[in-house]
Amino acid sequence: MFKRLELHINSLLQIIFSFFYKRLLQTKNLDGRFVTFLLIMVYFGTIYFSHFFMPYDLFWRKLGVPTLLPSFIDMREVLGGFDCTRLGYDVLFHDPCGIAGGGDQFGKGDPNLNMPYPRAWWMFTFLGLSQTHTVFVGVSLALAFYAVLFLFLGKISQLEGLAYGIILCSPPIMLLVERGNVDMVLFVLVAIVLLTQNRFANLLQSIFLYTTLFLVTSLKLFPVFGFISVLRERPKIFIIFSIVILSALSLYLFSKAEEINHIQNYFSANHEREKHSYGFKVIGICLVKFFSNPRLATSFKFKFLFILWFPIIAIYLATMFVFLKSMFANGLRELINTVPNSENAGFKMDGFRIGAGIYLGTFLVGWNYDYKLCFWLLTLPQLFLWIRQGGVLARHSALSIVLIIFSLYCSIATLSTGGLDELANWYLFGFYLVALLVSLPNWMMKSLKSIELK
Repeated sequence: MFKRLELHINSLLQIIFSFFYKRLLQTKNLDGRFVTFLLIMVYFGTIYFSHFFMPYDLFWRKLGVPTLLPSFIDMREVLGGFDCTRLGYDVLFHDPCGIAGGGDQFGKGDPNLNMPYPRAWWMFTFLGLSQTHTVFVGVSLALAFYAVLFLFLGKISQLEGLAYGIILCSPPIMLLVERGNVDMVLFVLVAIVLLTQNRFANLLQSIFLYTTLFLVTSLKLFPVFGFISVLRERPKIFIIFSIVILSALSLYLFSKAEEINHIQNYFSANHEREKHSYGFKVIGICLVKFFSNPRLATSFKFKFLFILWFPIIAIYLATMFVFLKSMFANGLRELINTVPNSENAGFKMDGFRIGAGIYLGTFLVGWNYDYKLCFWLLTLPQLFLWIRQGGVLARHSALSIVLIIFSLYCSIATLSTGGLDELANWYLFGFYLVALLVSLPNWMMKSLKSIELK
């Protein structure tokens, strides 16, 4: 019975792969980025016209984005921190300019409110930005986010353009834009440095990349997982850069221990959450709430979802088993030999490693807000490349793109669906982990090629 199920799952994977493969090989003059641009324009155009009939924020909520007023509230808090820093406050502990405490640029709010961002942000107060500039900064940052992403993608197929458009219009990515969240700043900086790779010699490229990663790590700690991109280096350079990076990070973490503990305590006090979040803890939280929900006994919707949940779990577990078996059953040496050479593979592989590293790291932290999934976008060019090349990663790359879209849209109903988006996220965790391992540079694989997994 299980072999028959495995056969059906492999057939499904082949259908998904064939769909992507045939359309990715089609060459047409129309750049797929136009499709992406069109979808984004339709999305925002719909929101604009909605305000003639109802408050735009309520309509946006119907699209799955949990809007808050005033607009760009995350950016408003950061710029309020600039105001209070100029007033002489250490906003890490006292932020009377914070919107949540009724504050403004004059510091008339609750002085006991604090800011969960490292002090590195307040080095930029010399720019003269204030809460009064929030809308301008929020719109400019969103435009920069889209512009840099379009440059990062380069010319793509129409199918890719459709996939990117669907992903960019998903609730978590739109939440990132709606809040004016500073993760967009980090994404833009990393994408820019990846775009400039061909402008410098290899050593300068690496220095520029790791310096930028260190900068974004000082602004928010989670990009530290992107340093896995050091795998791009040759053996001796890898050792040198690894020692330098580990030393610099250790010194930084030691010197900023107070800030890190404070920020960690801030989020711990806000409790772990399952809504609009991802991470290994999230599925447990949402399942407890799902099965203890009193509507399970009275609501037909919940009863139906309750019944549907179990076969979905069975299919998921079987698919994961087939995934692991297909990746490892034929032996590590055969698997390695089928993966394209990833040394000096360019910005696509670097972007994949950074995006995958950030996802794996933040997933293992336990829970994070869904808008951090924007770093999945850095991995997609390499996934599409693997699909074009065929081989051992092709089918699972195609399935992963489908699951990325499923997860981003299903996240708006995490609790009522029993965390189905988190099942996709667990699968993607396994895929990114295995893909990182099998795409290690060839010099790292030499000692493994003689090992045969049985």
